[in-house]
Amino acid sequence: MRLKKGVIGVEFTQSGIYVCSRDGNIKLENLQELKEFSSGKDLGIAVGRDVLLVRKYTFPIEALDDIKEAVMLNIEEIFPLKVPLKVTVLPINTSGKEVECFIFAIPQSLYDEILSFPNLKFLVPSPILYKSLGEGSFYRKLSEGLYEKVVIRDGKLTDSILSEEVKEKELRILDGEYSVACLTLDVLLKHEPLELAFYDKRKLFRVKLGRRYLYPVSTVFVIVLLSLSLMAYDYYHLKRRLDRVNEEIARLQPLADRYSIKLKEVDTKRTLIKLLKERSFIKTFADFVQLLPPKTKILSLQYDAQSITAEGYTPSLPTLTQSLQGKYRNVQVQASNFQPPYGQPFKVRIGF
Repeated sequence: MRLKKGVIGVEFTQSGIYVCSRDGNIKLENLQELKEFSSGKDLGIAVGRDVLLVRKYTFPIEALDDIKEAVMLNIEEIFPLKVPLKVTVLPINTSGKEVECFIFAIPQSLYDEILSFPNLKFLVPSPILYKSLGEGSFYRKLSEGLYEKVVIRDGKLTDSILSEEVKEKELRILDGEYSVACLTLDVLLKHEPLELAFYDKRKLFRVKLGRRYLYPVSTVFVIVLLSLSLMAYDYYHLKRRLDRVNEEIARLQPLADRYSIKLKEVDTKRTLIKLLKERSFIKTFADFVQLLPPKTKILSLQYDAQSITAEGYTPSLPTLTQSLQGKYRNVQVQASNFQPPYGQPFKVRIGF
C-alpha cells in the first residue's frame, strides 16, 4: 500500500492503539502517545470491537424517522450502565411494523477525549469498515481465545459478534493486528463516505472563497448580522412590554373575580324579581331560604315549579346539605367549579 504523507489510520482497542501510517505499522500504548505522534497529521479513528458496546434492538416502525431519539429514550434498557454514552444507530432490517437496528456505543468520556484531537476527520465503529472487503463472514483474532466475527450481506453490515472460536465453514480470516487501522486509512485516503459514524468532520459544509468574492460575502454577512441585532432588540422590548401586560393582568385579576361574583348576584336578584311574580314560588323559596346557614350567598337560581336549583357558596357545605335533606326528600348535591371568596361552593337541586 502506498501511504500518503500526513495521513494516518488508527484502531483503538483494549490491547493498544494500532496505527497505520507512512512510517509503517506502529503500536502505541495510550491516547497521549497518539496525540504526540499524530501532530500535524490528518487521522481517522476506528473503535475496536472489544471496546464497543453493541446491541441489536427492535423498535416500532413509527420510530424510524427519529430513531436516534428513540434509542436515547430507551438507553438505560439497551445498555444498563451508569455512565453517559455516545451512540450511533444503523437500521438494518425493516419488516411489517418493526425496524431492527444495530446500536453502537462508547463512553462519552472516551468520545470527548478523542474529539480533542485537532486533526480528527472521523470516528467510527470498526465493524462498518468491513464493507470494503465484499460479501461474507469475516473472522479476526483480537486476543488469545477471542475473535471478532463480522457478516456483510447485500452490501450491508448484518452481524457483529465476539466469539471464542472460528467455525470451520467460515474461513475468511482477516490477518494482522493492523488490518482495521489500514482499512481506516483507505477510507481516509479515498474520501469514501461512511454509512454511520460517531463523528465525521468531512460532512461539514466547506466553502473556499477567493479575494474577488470576499468583499461581497463580507457585506452580506454584516447585513445579516445587523438584521439579527435589530430583531434581537425588537424582541427584547416586546418581551418587556409583554411582561408589563402580564403584571397588569395579574393585578386586575382579583377585581375581575369580584366583578364576576357581583354580576352573578345581580343576575340572581333579577331572576328573583321575575319569579316573585309567581305566587307558587314565594312560599317555596321562603322555606328554602330559612334552611340556609348564616352568611350563605346564592349566586344563581333556577325554578320550574317542580324543582329549584341554586348555586353559591356557604361557610359549611355539610351543614347546608344536612339541613336540606332534613326538609326535602329529593336533594341532589352537584360539584361546582366556582372559586368563592370564602367558604365552600355548592350547587344543589331540590325536587318537590
